[in-house]
Amino acid sequence: MNFVMLSRNQLSSIYAPKTLTYDHGGGPDNVEKGFSWMTKFWQARDVDLLTHHKLDAYLLLRYLRLCVLLCLGGCVTLCPVLLSLNGTGDGGMDQLNIFTIAYIKGGSARLYAHSCCTIIYFGWVMYMVAREKLFYVELRHAYFSLNVRTQRSNARTVLFTNVPKDLQDTSKMQAVFGDTGDLT
Repeated sequence: MNFVMLSRNQLSSIYAPKTLTYDHGGGPDNVEKGFSWMTKFWQARDVDLLTHHKLDAYLLLRYLRLCVLLCLGGCVTLCPVLLSLNGTGDGGMDQLNIFTIAYIKGGSARLYAHSCCTIIYFGWVMYMVAREKLFYVELRHAYFSLNVRTQRSNARTVLFTNVPKDLQDTSKMQAVFGDTGDLT
């Protein structure tokens, strides 16, 4: 272990992040010890994260949670089944090689378990990705339709490139898009 990891808690005035604001309970008195930050990581509510932090930080935490859930799903579905199947395979190997797919004799029906577990895990990954994609689309729509955001001029500005010659007249543009105010 390096010096920074060992002395981070004792020398918090040196190694503490300098960009944190301490008005939300993250002051120097609340320095995390060991892995106690993990409980706060799982208990953090979405509303609090979006209120006090930027959207990028929130999406990073979502991504980290997704990675942890994917790994846990793989460990729960794959390890008990495949390790027990491989460990009783009678392949003539020793030590840690008995837990590999090579320990199973060729032509054994046990090899189909690897395919079935792969399909189940791949389905789990695809379900989680689809769920996060739908959540991201809804979050993006909600973020861009906030009243504060829609009042900004860059939320109402559209850049048109390669406009056909017959539509380069203001009256024709208003006929296509309706009365949008000042079109210049």
